Amino acid sequence: MLSAFLPLYTSGKVAIAPYPVKVLTKLRAVLGEGQPVGACFMNDGSRGTIYLDMDTPIGVLAPFLIHEIAHALDENVWLRRMKSDLQKLAVEAGAFDLQNRFMTELRNSFPEYQMFLETRYPNARVLVEKLSHAEISRLYGFKGC
Repeated sequence: MLSAFLPLYTSGKVAIAPYPVKVLTKLRAVLGEGQPVGACFMNDGSRGTIYLDMDTPIGVLAPFLIHEIAHALDENVWLRRMKSDLQKLAVEAGAFDLQNRFMTELRNSFPEYQMFLETRYPNARVLVEKLSHAEISRLYGFKGC
């Protein structure tokens, strides 16, 4: 995954940057205490940016970054072909699957990682559980999925 992403990053097609302060402030207010902001991929069809909350601990930020790199590598996200919520759900479910596999590897390599997440972010279900398609639909507000 990273070897596929690196050319996008080194060519400047995808940048990685901190969230703008106003956006980060609003996201923190909407998400509430105990919920990490994480990361978000935005693109205009030709260039994209993965925005990060630089105050998030790296052990929490890394899974979000993997999720957003998955979006940056997805042609459908770039071409904005996703018209239906079902298509959007498929894209999000794929990114969550990669994120979950990454987190499983972290947990297997570092058993204390799960305890860190459960202690520091007990309400951040996207970090401590594998979400079902129905849960992802509710999280993103997808209708009819």
